[in-house]
Amino acid sequence: MAEKVPNEVWTPKQCVSCGCLVEPMTHGEISDVHGFKLHCPHCDRFVGWGGLTKPVSKNGERTRSSNWTAKRLNQEHCQMCQRHKTELGKGERLEVHHIVSISQGGADDPANIWVLCTACHRQVHYQRTYHNEHQRHLLDTYHALQRFKRDNPELYSRVHGYIYGGDNDTA
Repeated sequence: MAEKVPNEVWTPKQCVSCGCLVEPMTHGEISDVHGFKLHCPHCDRFVGWGGLTKPVSKNGERTRSSNWTAKRLNQEHCQMCQRHKTELGKGERLEVHHIVSISQGGADDPANIWVLCTACHRQVHYQRTYHNEHQRHLLDTYHALQRFKRDNPELYSRVHGYIYGGDNDTA
């Protein structure tokens, strides 16, 4: 069920589907990395993530999750796409990425760090957050089907034959 995101958490977002500037709604989906998964209350489209903020230091800047920088690691290239820092576009920079995140017990040392351009860093987090989650759901579905097959062999055989048009067992 959709719930209003607490006011201290959300920022207004424009829905790309209906164009409304909306106070996003959450459907209870929360990510440790991104915060609330937000939906447009008018058309129910995903509009972004919100609600997770890093602590702010006394000088008003977000605190870093690492003591390392590309410069300190003496890296001038993205370790993924191999672009030199001078080839990066406007708004891009070299960023450090923890292979095993600090929140999952990874160390803040060079052996656990990749230096990535902004675009590659986003891609890595997309893969980690979405691709891995979809793979996990696919595997969970497969295991549920196998349990159903084991616990209900006669019903499984009837359903399987109905779907695939025969009695041969291919799953």
